[in-house]
Amino acid sequence: PVKILCRDAKVMIDESIKAGIPEDEARIVEELWLKNSKDLMNLSTDSSFEIVAGSGHIMHLDKPDIVIKSVLEILEKAKEL
Repeated sequence: PVKILCRDAKVMIDESIKAGIPEDEARIVEELWLKNSKDLMNLSTDSSFEIVAGSGHIMHLDKPDIVIKSVLEILEKAKEL
């Protein structure tokens, strides 16, 4: 089983703009990030995808509860194999 947790594009665009990256470039990066993240679903026939609202690149610090919940879900699925 594979679960892809994807950062919130809005958060990342805002952070990029604050860092001096032009908004149009930040949007392009986030579109590519989303596409590449969704492509990871091809790693398994048992995969899921979730955009974690309010999270940036350090999701494990931004939204640890969601990361922990997802890891526990994967462990439960793995036990069934």
